[in-house]
Amino acid sequence: GCSLSIRVTNDVDELLLRLGHHKGSTNAAKFDKAGEIWGGVTFLDVSGASNTLISAGKTTVTLNVYAPASGKTVKLKIEDASNNTIAVELDKTTVVGWQKFTYDFSAAAGFNAANTYDKANIFFEFGSNTTSGSYYFDDVAFNGALTPRLSLATLVSFEAGDTSGYAFTPFGGASTSVSATPPAG
Repeated sequence: GCSLSIRVTNDVDELLLRLGHHKGSTNAAKFDKAGEIWGGVTFLDVSGASNTLISAGKTTVTLNVYAPASGKTVKLKIEDASNNTIAVELDKTTVVGWQKFTYDFSAAAGFNAANTYDKANIFFEFGSNTTSGSYYFDDVAFNGALTPRLSLATLVSFEAGDTSGYAFTPFGGASTSVSATPPAG
């Protein structure tokens, strides 16, 4: 199924996270927006764990995205959960259907490897107060993990019986839910 996995060792560089829509997966995160032009969702917050989602030499985040329309902006913002003025963000442009996005934050304005980046947010059709339809995202890989890499411990599976405590925090008129029927592809 769809899973968010974490393996934490004494070496912060070995923090591996993934949110998985892979072959055989049944769920993905579904996103709709009807509200603010900056509406989005915080989908991961690992604050308090003394970890960071991107770090020196491991600045790439990859994810699979399903888009209902082409030419739309998908913004990924990684920030310090305790100080939102410490943040980096990058944009990608969609084509219709499933696609893999790679965001290299080493090129992002304000990136500093000494900072903590422990909160992840995603925005679909940033700058518009509605979306062209439902977006889906999955297989999010941080800090050296690969999309769709299977890792050792499951933190979030989005499946029945999941006791991980995962949570979506939509804002600005966005809505996010687990979909048992994401588009095939």
